[in-house]
Amino acid sequence: MTVPSSRPGDPAGLRLPTLLLLLTLLWAALYLPGLGGPELKGEEGRRVLPGLTMLETGEWVLPHLNGEPYLRKPPLINWVVAGAVRLTGETSEWSVRLPSVLSVLALTLVLAWSGSRWMGTRGGALAGLFVLVNASLLEKGRLAEIEALYIALSGIAIGWWVAGWMRRESGWRLWLVPQIALALGILAKGPVPHVFFFYGVVLLLLHADGEKRRLLSVAHFASLALGIGLVLLWWIPYQKATADLGANDVMARELIRRVLGRFEPVNLLRAFANGLPWILFGALWWSPRVLETLRSRNERLALLVRTLRWPVPVVFIGLMLIGGMLPRYTLPLYPLLVLLLAPVVPESPLWSRALWHQVNRLLGVLIVLGLPLFCLVLRFVSRPPEIGAATWAGLSLAALLSLGTEWWSKRRPSREAVPLALRTTLHTAAAMAFFHLGAIPFINQRDTLRPVGAIVEANVPRGEPVYVIDPGYEASLFYVRRRCVYLDSVKKIPPGASYVLARTREYQRLRDRHHGGIVAISLREKGEKEFFLLKLVAESETTPSPKSDQNGNSAKISNSND
Repeated sequence: MTVPSSRPGDPAGLRLPTLLLLLTLLWAALYLPGLGGPELKGEEGRRVLPGLTMLETGEWVLPHLNGEPYLRKPPLINWVVAGAVRLTGETSEWSVRLPSVLSVLALTLVLAWSGSRWMGTRGGALAGLFVLVNASLLEKGRLAEIEALYIALSGIAIGWWVAGWMRRESGWRLWLVPQIALALGILAKGPVPHVFFFYGVVLLLLHADGEKRRLLSVAHFASLALGIGLVLLWWIPYQKATADLGANDVMARELIRRVLGRFEPVNLLRAFANGLPWILFGALWWSPRVLETLRSRNERLALLVRTLRWPVPVVFIGLMLIGGMLPRYTLPLYPLLVLLLAPVVPESPLWSRALWHQVNRLLGVLIVLGLPLFCLVLRFVSRPPEIGAATWAGLSLAALLSLGTEWWSKRRPSREAVPLALRTTLHTAAAMAFFHLGAIPFINQRDTLRPVGAIVEANVPRGEPVYVIDPGYEASLFYVRRRCVYLDSVKKIPPGASYVLARTREYQRLRDRHHGGIVAISLREKGEKEFFLLKLVAESETTPSPKSDQNGNSAKISNSND
């Protein structure tokens, strides 16, 4: 079955290469500005630090976090972070987050391209725009975490296979790419739940179409074997490397903890919020008028919606009813949600599109008003951050983007889905620019990780190693540019060591053992996992004053002579 590249209602004259270029530009406007602005947060340190260790040690099979084997997650995110640092030549927030934003771009382009093959360019455009603008990816897609990579891989597998099923393709063209994407997804997060989501879609659609024999094809089994082989290339040496570490038990405990945890009702609301704003159109799957319109255009398209409209919300809600499941575990379902929404949103009632138009107009007004409001905030805030000319230029351009978007929509009024979604995307890009240019400087004033690196940089001479004593998970070590040597006890500090990073308990033990002096520079205020940079000196040495950090803040000192 061949689907034309455009149909009545498609964007006039918009060819597929032009669409993909437009989506790439919109992706750049949404995801690249301010990418390196905030310091690492959440789980980012656990994904980034093992990758940096891999670059230093050449150990690519078994991840290590702050000197200890890290057994809770497979290493794909560590590999891609290490690759990004190597390719860009810098270790920064921007470089380690680059794989996540590139994953969002890959998912956007694959769903737009594959969707255009069976929905036309209008459906492909909506699929791409729906990926770019949603609450979950706008957050997770800009962080050095697993989710963006994992969502992209599971989405590429499902999107590619659904496009092949819609076009009645078979053989390698149907199975090869999805199996490779599934295998990489296992290397990113483990074997669940994306594999079950994928085969659930496959089984439901093949059963509905009476084509279950496709599962028994040589191409399916050969592609499946190839995917398993890719996983085994890592899994076999990993099992050898962790034979005495109980790695399988650690992963099993992680799974059990998620299944047997306490149910939190708020997680259901948070999972729903991850799909905003487009999830609100999901009610159209049960509209008789919409289904009849789809059936008149393409019976197979109507079959796709009818077959999956119940399983998707049932699985979505069912996952959240399992105690210990977090909202992010539903995110691999989002690409499937996009594929089911893209064909039905253009058939939404006129009143809903008129409301959508008004919401876009309100967004434009709020963003244009954001510039004078930002000036007002700066006037009355007690400690305003320094705002440079480039920031003011960026904020002005963001306001002009929203203003120009609404001027364009007034010159060419339309209540069609693609222009409305494009307006929403442009306003979102302007809002993201306002947040990262205007709000991040205020947020960065409360940094707790970057000051650690600044103080170490100011007080430890180049070439001197820093001995880190049993740090546990300490994300601030990302900002320490001196060579770190990890030790599990103060007893293992070698003679002649000068600089030590330690928590309070190790500091007390070191005071009892060290026979010279200790200069203790507090890297954090009490109550925030207090952390010390210690300089070990001989009794005859004069205690030096520590240097101030890059922000001009003097480090706190306490001296002890035994």
